[in-house]
Amino acid sequence: MTKFKNTELQRMYETMLKVAAMPDGELYHQGVQRSGAGHRAAFWDGYNGLKRTPHVIPGTYSAACAAAGRDWRRQQDKAGAPVVPVKPSRMPPG
Repeated sequence: MTKFKNTELQRMYETMLKVAAMPDGELYHQGVQRSGAGHRAAFWDGYNGLKRTPHVIPGTYSAACAAAGRDWRRQQDKAGAPVVPVKPSRMPPG
């Protein structure tokens, strides 16, 4: 599916969808969301439905990653797949 006119952004979008399909890939750590790098953070922001985030800048690779995250979530919801959990914070409450 063509999502972007820019071929580089389209390639990034398609790559992120492929990586999302690999449970042992770089987007996951022990079955939870791994967001330690910019492209992963943007993907998971899109997946989690965040509208405004410092990780996503329109017209950049991060926007392609977020779009892939949104579309991956839609695909997974249609398939009835469980939601990928967010890694619990190590910060103390409060």
